[in-house]
Amino acid sequence: MTASTFFFARFGTLWRMCMVEHSRHGGYLAPGGHVREERNEPLVDAALREAVEESGFRPRLLPAPLPSGYPHAGVTGPWWTVDMAAGPDGRADVRHLHRDHVFVGVVALPYEPLGTPELPVRWVDRKELQDLDAPADTKILGAHLFDVIGAAVRPQRPAAPDDDLAAELLRRQELDQEVRLLPREDRTPEVLERWKRIDLENRLWLEQLVEARGWPGISEIGERGAAALWLLAQHSDAVPDFQRHCRDLLADAVLAGEADPRHEALLEDRVRVAEGRPQIFGTQLLLDEAGHLSPAWSGTRSGSSSGGARSVWSRCRNTSTPAGRRPRAEALRSRPGCVSAGDRAKSLPHSPVNIARGSAGYRQALLAGPDPERRPGRSGAALYGMSRRRWGVRSCLRVRPCRGLPAGCR
Repeated sequence: MTASTFFFARFGTLWRMCMVEHSRHGGYLAPGGHVREERNEPLVDAALREAVEESGFRPRLLPAPLPSGYPHAGVTGPWWTVDMAAGPDGRADVRHLHRDHVFVGVVALPYEPLGTPELPVRWVDRKELQDLDAPADTKILGAHLFDVIGAAVRPQRPAAPDDDLAAELLRRQELDQEVRLLPREDRTPEVLERWKRIDLENRLWLEQLVEARGWPGISEIGERGAAALWLLAQHSDAVPDFQRHCRDLLADAVLAGEADPRHEALLEDRVRVAEGRPQIFGTQLLLDEAGHLSPAWSGTRSGSSSGGARSVWSRCRNTSTPAGRRPRAEALRSRPGCVSAGDRAKSLPHSPVNIARGSAGYRQALLAGPDPERRPGRSGAALYGMSRRRWGVRSCLRVRPCRGLPAGCR
């Protein structure tokens, strides 16, 4: 008996499927292998073990889809059980049949493998799958799963809209932005103390909400409410463990289509900078006392009231780097895990320079997610799309006359 797992991840709004390259079999396959029947290994355990060993990822296995309106919850198990011909392997010296149990799953953080995979890993989209050196049966199943994975990962019974919760989130968002949008010269000690108090009250309220209800989705609180919910998590820097927990919940909501992937990108980088790790998307920047922005590098603590790491949208009136670059800004250019600054940034469509200009190259990269062929932690990873016209937070994107750049989300 064998168990294999077709598992998927969202890269922005694009679904990709994980494939591993088998040199012995030739070409690419879904992760899978033999069940350890001599140890009475359950099928689910075998599927997860093989996925982790071969790809480095532990997917969340999904129950097979049920008809709309069906009143009972599905149970995780194989979607299909098939007999397939197999050549000689470690279990048999002659051709034989494999009874393969096919599982389906998802990964919320495709840039966070649990360990080093045994085999080369590749995340492919629908078109790339058809062009891939893979068996015909893998392509047939994969093409079908691309059609149904979005519905399979959504909640069977979406939550009812909660207008009261959405209104409370928007109220707290207004308080959050009220202090952050003040000019630096107006940030008196009293204002900074109020800033800390608002962040504390919002975080304590958010902790209670998440503990009681999990992560409310767009179907429950709307796009503006979901953006306000993310913003409170983005500014929960005082408790890194809770902020990381919010990141995980938000990533699951993105998989289910109940959250904006751009929010996940911003929160992922925020968590990584706080943990001293390289950014994936390059969204967090540092604002110095002179009002200049530089990419936040690993080891920079985010969220300080006097500057700290800001999102790419937290742009001041003058963000250009002076002709005589400061040594610190020059050093930041070469650090891994951040968007390049200065002259080199002008050639990158996803750099802050070209994001501000609304370059065509950046628009092409909207919602593309991290490069699936790029190893995690490398610099220059593409940003999720953050077009102002599609952004869910109105009150924190008050547009200044200065080139029409948003000034919020600090």
